[in-house]
Order: sequence, then C-alpha cells, then structure tokens
Amino acid sequence: MPDEVETKTHMRLLSSPFMSVKNQKIEIDGDLLVKGVRMLASGTWTDSAVQTPLNYPASTLEKYAKNWTDTAGWTRHTGGFPRDATDKVAEIMNPRFEDGAVVADILIFGDTQKGRDMMAQVKKGRVKYVSVEHTGDERYNASTRQLEATSINFSGFAFVNKGACKLCRIN
Repeated sequence: MPDEVETKTHMRLLSSPFMSVKNQKIEIDGDLLVKGVRMLASGTWTDSAVQTPLNYPASTLEKYAKNWTDTAGWTRHTGGFPRDATDKVAEIMNPRFEDGAVVADILIFGDTQKGRDMMAQVKKGRVKYVSVEHTGDERYNASTRQLEATSINFSGFAFVNKGACKLCRIN
C-alpha cells in the first residue's frame, strides 16, 4: 500500500481592517454635523458604474485628500436623469487624510424637507454609507496586477444604501 498522504484542513480568511465607528453627531441651528466620516479608504473597491476594481493607495489618498472641486452631498448619485437642486442635502467640511482614509465632517442641511428626511435617516442609522464621486488618472500596476488610482479629483458624494467602499460608513 502506498504511503498515505496526510491531509490538513486550512482555513483562509479575507482580511480587511475593522474599526468601530462612532461618529459624533452635533445639532447646530437646525442642521446636523457628523464628524469624522470616512469618505474613501485605501483598498481595492469596485464601483457600480464602471464595474472594474480600482486600488486606492494610501499615498494617493493622502496627496489628493483636499482636492475637492465640489463639496456637495446628494440624496443620490448622478445618472439616469438630472438631479434636482433639492437633492443637495449636505456638504463636506474639513477634508483630510487620517488612518489610511480621506475623512471629512458632513453638514446635513435642515432647511429643506429632503435635508430633514436625510437627517432623520442618519440619526436612526438607516442610511449608513457615503459614496464619493470622483475622476482621476489610473495606471496598471504589473506587480499587483490591478489598476491603481494615481490622482483623484473629488466632485461631491452621495448618501447610499451600500457603497463600493465598505469602510465608508456614517454610523
């Protein structure tokens, strides 16, 4: 009888950093300020528009963290039909690079019905993610065999049910 081969069971887990997020929410003159929201974290994310994974290196995020041509926060992403002016319900303030991510404070406006509705959804934890809108340059990294962002121009964000960046949470 040939030598028996010993079999071992190995468990493989995909690892991604998990940090508990308890963003501070402060009401100011009818608006809601949510401090310290991750807008885009380093890692590889696949968006719904292009459907191609793109790696966002921490060095690129750090370099372009303050490169925002528009700081508007919308009830939905653009696409399909134009957004109404009342879909603009927030804006980011103080964009910065912290702990491997572009982080900002979000001010949700309380002076429109859609803004008040968004505030209520965020307070109750029903809207949990943000998704940035951006353009930029990409290059293929042969050593990692994936596309990498080499520059980023942020042009706003949307509140979403589930974003490409799994770490970009409000609550």
